[in-house]
Amino acid sequence: MKHALCYSIFILLCFTACRPDAACRSNMTVGLVAELKEIQYDITHQPHIISTWDSITVQGIGNDSILYNNSKNIKKICLPLRHDADSTAYTLIYKGQTDTLLIIHNSRQHFVSVECGCVYNHTVSDLQCTRHWVDSITVLSDNVERGGETNIRFYRENQ
Repeated sequence: MKHALCYSIFILLCFTACRPDAACRSNMTVGLVAELKEIQYDITHQPHIISTWDSITVQGIGNDSILYNNSKNIKKICLPLRHDADSTAYTLIYKGQTDTLLIIHNSRQHFVSVECGCVYNHTVSDLQCTRHWVDSITVLSDNVERGGETNIRFYRENQ
């Protein structure tokens, strides 16, 4: 009977000790979150705001990663920022037009837990973007942290 009790306790400890804590199970992704507000006009010239990307391609500059490849019906995009440099650049292709986005930022380590380790949070100090399909950009929050808060908004007027 003692062996069964010891074995049960051992199994219980194994399952609970190796399990990540609640913060680790939550979203550990840290990236600049961007959304789109596109104004389209109907045949009576009434404006309608479109809040989804249709056919967006996003690729990092300086690496070969494609984050979104002709993705459809996307409400927000998440752009990871480099922790080993003070800037991150992306190519954004939308409706056949290409813009380049340069994000200037500072990075700092943030301890989450023993099980999860650290993540890098960022503070955006400047944004530079070409203006082929982007009309303007608004910075909603310069703090890029876990949780998916919208940081920037792209505006485009489609007449």
